[in-house]
Amino acid sequence: MDTKSRGPLGDHWSTLNPQQQKQQHQQQQQQQREQQQQRQQQKEQQQQEKQQQQQQQPQRQQQQQQQQQQQQQQQQQQQQQQQQQQPEQQQQQEQQQQQQQQQQQQQQQQQQQQQQPEQQQQHGTFLKGDFSPF
Repeated sequence: MDTKSRGPLGDHWSTLNPQQQKQQHQQQQQQQREQQQQRQQQKEQQQQEKQQQQQQQPQRQQQQQQQQQQQQQQQQQQQQQQQQQQPEQQQQQEQQQQQQQQQQQQQQQQQQQQQQPEQQQQHGTFLKGDFSPF
């Protein structure tokens, strides 16, 4: 339906038939939708950046946890080896437990020995004073 018969500007108006007018309206609506989509994409990008920052921190924590797990695995392997030796060599393991207790006692003794040299010097001065003939 051309609009030639409606006005004197028939040649100019003939290019704007209702279908083209509808297309222009649709294009404007599409542009508005695209702008809304772009705004949503910007929001999503901001959220993704925040998520990436949040994800970087847990990865560092995971690395630390993995290191701790590796240490625990090594300890577990040692314990498993000792447990495998248990049924055949129970006596030896009892000796090992005694040795571990002795090591703990030795550590306590070492701490006492660090305090001993200072006390020994003090005792030395007193001994000299007590047993001096003067």
